[in-house]
Amino acid sequence: MELGRYVIAGVLGVLLGLAGGCVLWRADRASLAEELEKTRGWLAEEMRVADARVEECQRARGRAAGPDAEPIRSALAKAEAEVARLRAVAKEAADDWRTELERRRALAVRLAAAQRECKAAASRGR
Repeated sequence: MELGRYVIAGVLGVLLGLAGGCVLWRADRASLAEELEKTRGWLAEEMRVADARVEECQRARGRAAGPDAEPIRSALAKAEAEVARLRAVAKEAADDWRTELERRRALAVRLAAAQRECKAAASRGR
């Protein structure tokens, strides 16, 4: 009988502890949800402000471009064309180098074979 009371008291204690923990957990969860909503609102506002800044910079850049922009654009186009030309030359040089390297390797193989043939002929001739 005594053991039954202790078991019942233990079970009730565990249930009360779980109920208290659940209440505290829900309260903490609610405060976290509120904090999340505040953060979302702040982030949305920051995004709007950043977009406004970008648009303002683009408008200012468009005004600043004016008549002085054309020589700059043409110089940029010339520089980009020169870079493209130099890339093509570098690629051609790299391809030529690879071709030359392969040709030399093939020549080295043929030379080694010819030397073996010469040695074999010389040893047969003795």
